[in-house]
Amino acid sequence: GGVPMDHVVYTRGAGMAWEHLPAEYTAAWLKALILRTSGHPEQFGAPVYADDVLEAGFTHSPFYMALVAEARIATRPWLSHVNGETVHFVDGSTEDVDAMLFATGFALDLPFLGPQLRAALRPDASHLDLHHHTFHPELEGFACAGLYEHGGPFFSTIENQARWIAYTWGGVRAAPSRSVMDAGVAAARTRRDRPLVVRSHIIARLFAREAGIEPDLQQWPTLARALLYGPQSPASFRLTGPDALPDAATRVRDDAAAFSVVTDGRFLDHEIHALQAIASARTMEHEADGFTAFVAGLEARGS
Repeated sequence: GGVPMDHVVYTRGAGMAWEHLPAEYTAAWLKALILRTSGHPEQFGAPVYADDVLEAGFTHSPFYMALVAEARIATRPWLSHVNGETVHFVDGSTEDVDAMLFATGFALDLPFLGPQLRAALRPDASHLDLHHHTFHPELEGFACAGLYEHGGPFFSTIENQARWIAYTWGGVRAAPSRSVMDAGVAAARTRRDRPLVVRSHIIARLFAREAGIEPDLQQWPTLARALLYGPQSPASFRLTGPDALPDAATRVRDDAAAFSVVTDGRFLDHEIHALQAIASARTMEHEADGFTAFVAGLEARGS
């Protein structure tokens, strides 16, 4: 709809919903957003492989469906096999092609790791044994940044991870304990049997909490809607903690107002309902950050 994905998909509110609410909620929300801003694939003459958006998949490209409608892109089902220049598809159809592009992303390749690092990290094409993709309990003075498959805007994510590393090594933040890192590595090992995509509106906040730079909504009530439903911009992680900036609040407000997304601080009804559902679903370990109290205050004020 002419608005960057940062402002409507990769927000704090959406990330919290993704973390704490059933997948069906996220799928329904994404589908409604796509239908509202881009239309249904059938309107463009494109096939629909599944009603569930998370199963069917979606693209960030604003041009794809228009090119389908103009017959400049012909959609096909998944391929079953290739015989010479003929591609065979799972529906039994075939197509003779001149060339094939495999847009499958990148394989993790770290040939410079020595034996000690390789034994601890156990690298493969997409995984490393790390606590929160960053530290390892047996490798003091070693950290990784950005070595994960990432979905969404990358700047806040990698900056927050770099700040966490710097604050830990600089003594500004205490390093995670051995037991915490052991548990983190164990959790990483359980994910090796499946592809792992970390999403920016979840992982950037995780790094921010570790670095002590994630804002407390109760301390910023007039910015709360901009923080939750505006873009998760780098400025939003400069409100508090080490290296806070005096103009961060103004920058957060201006970032959120761009494209007329969040122009005032009053929450809409559907936003309040989503926040209430998130607050109800959060586990006890997360309630200490004041989010539940913030939502309760919203309910009391009716705004």
